[in-house]
Amino acid sequence: MDSRKVSSLSILSDGSDSTVSRGINLILEKIGAISVSDAVNPKSVRSSGNFVSILSGETQIFVAEVRLRADSDCLASRYALLDLPGIKDDKRYLDATILATNPADVRLALLGERKNKERFVCIVEVVTSGRSLSMGKEMATYDKASMLGKGLSHIVSCIWTGQQGEADVFVCGNILRKLKVEDNGSVLKPTSGRVPVPPECMDGTISICVATSANKKGFSVISSFRTKSAGKNKYQINWFQGRNDDISVPAGKSSLKLPEEQEPTVILADSRDSRAIFLVTNNGSDQTASLYKLCRGRKLEEPISTFPFPVSEAVFVTGGDKNLFLVALDQSSLSLRVFHLTKTEGYRGQQPVWSACTQLTTIVPSFHAVSCAQHSWQLQPVIADTILSPACPYQLGLATLLTGSGDIATEPESGIHYRLRLMGGDQQNDVILIVLDDLERTFESEEELLSSMTLKM
Repeated sequence: MDSRKVSSLSILSDGSDSTVSRGINLILEKIGAISVSDAVNPKSVRSSGNFVSILSGETQIFVAEVRLRADSDCLASRYALLDLPGIKDDKRYLDATILATNPADVRLALLGERKNKERFVCIVEVVTSGRSLSMGKEMATYDKASMLGKGLSHIVSCIWTGQQGEADVFVCGNILRKLKVEDNGSVLKPTSGRVPVPPECMDGTISICVATSANKKGFSVISSFRTKSAGKNKYQINWFQGRNDDISVPAGKSSLKLPEEQEPTVILADSRDSRAIFLVTNNGSDQTASLYKLCRGRKLEEPISTFPFPVSEAVFVTGGDKNLFLVALDQSSLSLRVFHLTKTEGYRGQQPVWSACTQLTTIVPSFHAVSCAQHSWQLQPVIADTILSPACPYQLGLATLLTGSGDIATEPESGIHYRLRLMGGDQQNDVILIVLDDLERTFESEEELLSSMTLKM
């Protein structure tokens, strides 16, 4: 049995010319559009559960409840254009986000400015219990500038973490500050979570996103900024790590610089997996946009997809069947373009061709890689004898991933043990290349964790 640290495995396992495609394992498919023509100069597209909010001008907000499925039309079952509070007092709103304090209660967190230029944050109720959506009361306000910082421009919330009646909100200007929503929105107060924005990023925040998981205390805040530089370093993306109410300054590999033809307009986090972060960049010269997988400490690779229109606002919405949908604002048509984002299975979904040994076609399941935790993987004695005979040129392997303590490692997304039966074929006969590709897919963004494990073949 071959036993090696995962970090020491070479992509060319046998020194031959065989290679494996290590491209993007995600597919984006357009499935429809939802009109938002009622909104004026729409911006600040946000989502929480099935609800999407869009700031309309500086005094109204468009709220829609969407039900998305990959096999049906894209529809907003309810929607309304609602007046924001304080219009008569000449208040205007710069940014907005929608959030939940429990599964039944929907709230808006608004970043506003009074007539005297003082900026504030307030929590407003959205009434969802009737047939239509309506604006409820203004529940809480906080405006202490010494705590919020200067030049406030963005407000964002994270997914509901399971704490009844509570939610977390972040505002960004010259500092990043975490606020706490309590008592279903009746209380809004700052926490000790505060960190300055890097000096080179003071030219303006473009996008901000919070990645966290339900019932987890840790979180990441990923933000894109304009910098004072030009050309290839015009934009910068920073990762702020946090736990409870503490936020740390970006350090080490926590920043990524981008050129002016890759303006980082939207950062997105998959609510099902806090490790999955995505980035939309705009190319101003040809008026297109591209979607990338964003990994801390790595340069951008090939885009997952390219859009024929610029994207300034987008969100993820999880469907009822747990599928993930990208909802992007198309300013030219005043619509939300809906795309279905799926992950390819790699070698776990590819059936090999065995032209030199057709007896192997009776193997069930017959994929290149089969999870021993999910399938009956043992081979019939007659098939095993065929593979081991000199007449069969195809490789067979069993791969087990072990933790530092010697236990079988679990896959981050499914929680099942990582143990695979591997079969070579005409197009790919190197089982080590097959397992390397599968490891990269399964442990994506978990390189540090993976480097401490041992792979036994």
